[in-house]
Amino acid sequence: MIKRKLFIGFAALASLNLTACSVSTILPEPAPANNVYRLTSSTDSVAPSAAVPSRNGYTVRIDRPSAAKALQGNDLLVVQDQNQLISIARSEWADSLPTLIQRSFLSHIDARPDFTGLLPTSGARSKYRVHITVRNFEAWFDQGNKTEPLIVADYLVTLSDAGTRQLIGTQAFRVEERALSIRVSDIVATKSAANNQLLSEISDWMAQSLSRTSG
Repeated sequence: MIKRKLFIGFAALASLNLTACSVSTILPEPAPANNVYRLTSSTDSVAPSAAVPSRNGYTVRIDRPSAAKALQGNDLLVVQDQNQLISIARSEWADSLPTLIQRSFLSHIDARPDFTGLLPTSGARSKYRVHITVRNFEAWFDQGNKTEPLIVADYLVTLSDAGTRQLIGTQAFRVEERALSIRVSDIVATKSAANNQLLSEISDWMAQSLSRTSG
């Protein structure tokens, strides 16, 4: 009788073990991780200037850019027709797009000897402020899904006196450039290049505008 009870107990344990094994085999596979991208800057290899502006430099506060709701998040967007924005699956920016543009602009103008860039959170005072409105930053598949998309970057820039809020100037900047391929990495690289070109043009325009104002 004792042997029979022990046998029944072992049989029950074996049944539980088999049940546990069968449950573990039907658990879903983990979803693949998203590919995360950042805007690469043409000044990434250049050491930023010191926080103290040079004697003839302009101290500029860089506001966080504004954008339409679709452009405020981390989605990498493409356009297949005039009315539909689509996010690329399993791909995203490392941060919200306005934040990435703000940081890349700070790095860009800090590499110039005629500017010192400040963020609103720095607590330091600045003579001037610049604000970017991102109107477009998409990849347009204007020739079909199998052809390299056209990267369109369009920024509206406002430069003003930080103290009086007097408008110094406003200017629109736009770049259209064909990506090297339909691969996400090439689309991101072309977007970064377009952003860098706009930031360079904006910086030159700011320098000219402030030179006329202070002169």
